Amino acid sequence: MQLQRFPLIILAFAIGGCSVPIDAESEQEKTTSADAAIRSLPVDDWCRAEADRDIEAKMKLFTTDAVLMPPGKSDVIGQQAIRAWHEKMWQGTKYQCSGTIDEVQVFGDWGMVTGTFSGVFTPASGAPQRSSGRFLNTVERQADGSWKIARGIWNSKEGNIDWAPQIQRANEELLNKGNLELVEELFAPTYVFHGAEGDSEGGPDAIKAFLTSIRTAFPDLRVEVEILTTEGDKVAWQRTHRGTHQGEYLGVPASGSLITWRSMIVTRYEEGKIVEEWGVSDLAERLHAN
Repeated sequence: MQLQRFPLIILAFAIGGCSVPIDAESEQEKTTSADAAIRSLPVDDWCRAEADRDIEAKMKLFTTDAVLMPPGKSDVIGQQAIRAWHEKMWQGTKYQCSGTIDEVQVFGDWGMVTGTFSGVFTPASGAPQRSSGRFLNTVERQADGSWKIARGIWNSKEGNIDWAPQIQRANEELLNKGNLELVEELFAPTYVFHGAEGDSEGGPDAIKAFLTSIRTAFPDLRVEVEILTTEGDKVAWQRTHRGTHQGEYLGVPASGSLITWRSMIVTRYEEGKIVEEWGVSDLAERLHAN
């Protein structure tokens, strides 16, 4: 298949179209309608099918002789091959993506759309990876007036997700600001904490109870976070807490003293949420020292 001929085909449509008398208003309406339909293909429709792992919805995006040109891999030619390629890539994996459209051009029954995308790919095993890049699709108008992707090419930058900013955000919003509304967004329903005195389960509800308790005992609590290392789906970090002891905590009555203590924590992420943590703290020691 001579893929390099497509730009010439598009150019021929553009040049040939110049010599055909058309109704300007009608042509403008067609172009506007085509623009909207084309824009939805590589971002909204594509990412929805990816998130749902809906192979039938994905296949509806392509012409029967479509060709995909993934970065660093052989061309995937025709609907049957594209279906098989997706089924293999999707096995046991997840992908959430979004994107923006930079440009749409329409040349009769052909069009071109370019843009950028980003997403999080979760493999069958191992840490999630963030990917981003640019795409260029050639699209073709079908007999029923719809548009489908005839050629798709994209590049991609991939790497392990840097969870450090998420750790910083969680501490700022939850401990410094007391924003309990973010707990479900940040913590998995199966969250468990492994501490010196054993494991604590309870998911987001347990986190909310902890935050309410500690911010009641230390109303002016402020924390500072230092990231020690990140590796795959885990982050090792330490936290310095400072607050005035104004309520009972861990069985110790309020002392009115300003207390500073430290925690060391390892956090594990799964599907974008905190699912497990290991931690130690010297708070009990500091409380009894006052």
